Amino acid sequence: MTTQNISKQLKELAESVEALFKKRRGNFRKDDFIIIAGLLGFDARQKKPTRKAPKPIARNYFADIIGTNLKHALNAYKWEKWRPLTDDGVTVSGFWDFGKTEEPPADYEMDASGKCLKRK
Repeated sequence: MTTQNISKQLKELAESVEALFKKRRGNFRKDDFIIIAGLLGFDARQKKPTRKAPKPIARNYFADIIGTNLKHALNAYKWEKWRPLTDDGVTVSGFWDFGKTEEPPADYEMDASGKCLKRK
């Protein structure tokens, strides 16, 4: 028997159990199912939704970010008032705190996305 067949059979069994609850109790409540599982000797809990982990703050990882892929760094970190600099458009070569100075560093200009500065 293949894994796919077993999965299909288990899904059908789960649907049958749900239908039995609806027939006998009027509806399917997860709390009731958990109690039944406990009566059968299992420790069941309702699965909680997974939370998406917040992005790390870039300024805390500058030493790790230097020389890494620019696209990855832009997606992986929360940049706040900082913007990465790139000399080649591919890797991170430095950082600019636009909260302190209005003018970007000499020889750099903001890229079209506004997320980083590229060497002119």
